[in-house]
Amino acid sequence: MRKKFIYLFLLVGIIIFALPISISAEEGNTNQNDMITLDGEVIKFEDYKDKVKTDTITNIEPTEPKYNNPFETKYLNKNNYKAMENQTIGISNTINEIIPFAVIGTDGREKVNDTDVMPYRAISFISLTFENEGSGTCTGTVVARDLILTNAHCLDNEDNGNAVSSTVYPAVYDSHYSYGAWQMEEAYIPRGWSENRDIKYDYAVIKVEPLGDLHVGEITGTLGMTDQNLNSETVSVYGYPGDLMAEDGQISQWGMSSSVYDWNQNMVYYTLDTNNGQSGSPVLNTNNEVVGVHRGSWVDADREPIYNGGPKANDELITFVLTIAP
Repeated sequence: MRKKFIYLFLLVGIIIFALPISISAEEGNTNQNDMITLDGEVIKFEDYKDKVKTDTITNIEPTEPKYNNPFETKYLNKNNYKAMENQTIGISNTINEIIPFAVIGTDGREKVNDTDVMPYRAISFISLTFENEGSGTCTGTVVARDLILTNAHCLDNEDNGNAVSSTVYPAVYDSHYSYGAWQMEEAYIPRGWSENRDIKYDYAVIKVEPLGDLHVGEITGTLGMTDQNLNSETVSVYGYPGDLMAEDGQISQWGMSSSVYDWNQNMVYYTLDTNNGQSGSPVLNTNNEVVGVHRGSWVDADREPIYNGGPKANDELITFVLTIAP
């Protein structure tokens, strides 16, 4: 794999307005894979790792819907979501820099016109409200019965603090949703992000409340996850970008496919175009399995974009999800 010395700038796909706030976690024997909830509860890795009953996790199987969709189509008012405005905020553990980059060269993203089919049915628009009354949006993926995979910085970041509420809308098309609106019950973030802002741990899981006896993953189905060699792999990133939604006037999915630019066991990089609001989007292989979580962009010394990227689906990330899954 090629190596290139660059200055690292990170463009994250969430628009927020806030004051810094941080969560507290218990001290003592710690592990970067410890789970920390938004109210500071710690679930230690040494306590949860045995739940998965194996030392190496390489995949999570997808599931089909269990029930016919019982929900009526409803309108999602685009004017309620500030993240649709074309603003950019860069957040890094070492550099805070406002940069306008995420589209690399000619914009190749296309609108998804049928979100009733997989994988688009599981790709969700996430609205967020924070302790300081700021708001923002991200993208997430239904990966288990009640679980949405997204970025940790969507829920916990230095500019905005912690999310206090979140609503997940799967498969939004032209500001309409047909698969329910699901409220956040809890969120789980790795200690590696909550305390150290390590980008390889910039992933999180939102657990949503069931609606009566209904669970989101049993209505939409779920996408699988796999830890695989990404040499010469074609990947796709689809989500809800603020710039194109603002131009289109509707909340909808957009995305594109391209070859992997580079990767290692913790990160995957690609020259796919992205923008604000796509943080947390699934990085999908040609089998529509999640192989990563999009989180931002990297630019060179002249501030020209090189690639986008995010945490790779590896043993740690997949174990994290499996531990929370029922």
